[in-house]
Amino acid sequence: MNKKILSFTTISVLVFSFLVSFHQANALTLTPIRFSISGDPGQTLVEQITLINEKDKDNTFYPSFANFEAEGESGTPVFKEGTEGLSTWITAPKSVDLPAGTSKTISVEIKIPQTAAPGGYFAAAFFGDVPPNSAGGGEVSISTKIGTLILLRVNGDIKEQANILEFDTLNSQHFFTALPVGMFYRLQNGGGDRARPKGDVSIRNIFGIKAASIDANTVQGNVLPSQIRKFSIAWAKQNTNLDEKIPSGFFSQVKYQWHNFAFGRFSANLAVTYGSTNAELQAKTTFWVLPWQLLIVIIILGILGLFILMTLIKSYNRFIIQKAKESISQNMGGGASGN
Repeated sequence: MNKKILSFTTISVLVFSFLVSFHQANALTLTPIRFSISGDPGQTLVEQITLINEKDKDNTFYPSFANFEAEGESGTPVFKEGTEGLSTWITAPKSVDLPAGTSKTISVEIKIPQTAAPGGYFAAAFFGDVPPNSAGGGEVSISTKIGTLILLRVNGDIKEQANILEFDTLNSQHFFTALPVGMFYRLQNGGGDRARPKGDVSIRNIFGIKAASIDANTVQGNVLPSQIRKFSIAWAKQNTNLDEKIPSGFFSQVKYQWHNFAFGRFSANLAVTYGSTNAELQAKTTFWVLPWQLLIVIIILGILGLFILMTLIKSYNRFIIQKAKESISQNMGGGASGN
């Protein structure tokens, strides 16, 4: 098979997979989408998952389980089937029959081994319309699964340690002409369980007056053990589209700076807590917002306004002096006639 045919086949499979994914995502809904649970070694936990068949025909769904870890610093989960770990502790009904437009709640059991070490364990319970291992040799089974994340904490003496590796503006840009100002921080988890930072970024001007307070974890994201995660923050006006490009024309930028105005030197103070003891982490960065195009227009308008004001004052003074002269002249003329 030549390269062109291979490329076309690959693209066709990708497009077909996307269409299957989109169709299946609308066919089945799971709730809840995430469990955050804890238990002791040797304990069996029972959780409830509700499956909703939103399709217009009857269907049967089959469960499968996989461990997951974070990919890079984005926090995106990567699922891996394994022979150990949380995914092997989970059991559920082998299949779930769902008539069209109905829902069913099933029980999922998690049997924590007696030998399980204290700490965090992470997996997902998936449901798809193709039975596991149903494809024979040489066959390709295309199936889309939808899953619920399971975040388990096995109780015990768990080390909790985290630190902020970096807190800065995006691309280390410290001079801006208008809002928004994009920032980020990178948090490293050196503990044995997931760490979810809670707190805010306080923006203060050069006089120490608070200009804004921003949630430091808007996505409610976790940092898994031995992982680093990057969290993004933006100081922006309430209705600002953060993906909007700053216009290039001078007067367009003036208008943009007027609607997204900030001026001066600012400090961004990050303060978050994590873990069962709410240990605190802090970091700080600074930046400037100088809307110079808008300032040029304001200065020009100010000079023009001052010139007009001075001209009006001079004209008014001349008018007053002229009136005074006329009044004096009339008074003098009237006195001479009386003599």
